[in-house]
Amino acid sequence: MSNIDSESEQGFRSSDGGPAGDPTGSGGPSPAEVDQPQEKLGAREITKPPRCGEKDANGYTIDTIFWSTRQFVLYEADDQIRYMLPDNYEIAKTMRSRVADLGGLRASIDHLKTEPALSTSEKTRASREMAWALAQAFEDDAKSPSVQPKEILTQVDGRLRSLLKSYYRKNYVLANLIAFVFIEALLTMAVVIFAYFGDAPPFPVLSRYSLYALFGALGAFMSVITGIRSVDVDLDLKGWEHIITGATRILIGVIGAVIIGLALDSGLVNFSFGSGGEEETPGSIKVAKHLAMILIFSFIAGFSESLVPSIMRRGEQAVGTDRSHTPDDPIVKDTKP
Repeated sequence: MSNIDSESEQGFRSSDGGPAGDPTGSGGPSPAEVDQPQEKLGAREITKPPRCGEKDANGYTIDTIFWSTRQFVLYEADDQIRYMLPDNYEIAKTMRSRVADLGGLRASIDHLKTEPALSTSEKTRASREMAWALAQAFEDDAKSPSVQPKEILTQVDGRLRSLLKSYYRKNYVLANLIAFVFIEALLTMAVVIFAYFGDAPPFPVLSRYSLYALFGALGAFMSVITGIRSVDVDLDLKGWEHIITGATRILIGVIGAVIIGLALDSGLVNFSFGSGGEEETPGSIKVAKHLAMILIFSFIAGFSESLVPSIMRRGEQAVGTDRSHTPDDPIVKDTKP
């Protein structure tokens, strides 16, 4: 029975894989092999290559033969690429050493191929290219191995990662869009309904802050669609985790806008909204400017995730300053003579 790789891989199908040269690079059997019977050493070539539909040594059905020579066979079984080597221990050991450095990239590609987001054609392409790289590594000169196999696998790994990131970014934006439409509809209804009840408390306040939240959600969605290319996508997260992350971005914008509105209305953050002597009557220019400025800052609070934490730090510093000047603080007396 031939040596069979137990690791998973993907590959490139070829119909012209010819016989490889002497894998040991010595041109003949080693002195240790000469002194031992051939039955003990094992066959130096693969005399019975596997066929599609047969089971390999691990019990998996062989689906595709990608590459077949007298020195190695690359095939797909159980959605993974495996290789078969001659029974001869020294030859098999030499052949395995030629692909040992590719183990990390092979494992990475294997993991990426399990993602359901990748199309069947893209997975097949990755499998063909991976088997091509392994075939090149097996047929390389043992004394001066080529860097081409690693370059091929690096390109495959990079392409699969790029495709998956694009897919998850699309889900991220789609989740933002759905959350944005839903939340904006609710907030618009809240503004209209609370305004309908007139000036009776607390409806004017609720209508005002619903309007702030509406602009905060708009700013958050604008931030997402303008910065989608720079969104850091973690491929270790599940698809639903990317969707939840996208949806919660709108909620963060809503909360940030409400906090900004509270900070401005309470005077925690002060800005000049017109001349100080103008009377604040409903419909006055000063009130209109004040409302417009708060709506702008509500939009910015949703657009920038760093604005609200900055306002909170300023509030914390202000509270700390007030505490440091309380009447209970000890008075430092003048100690000059």
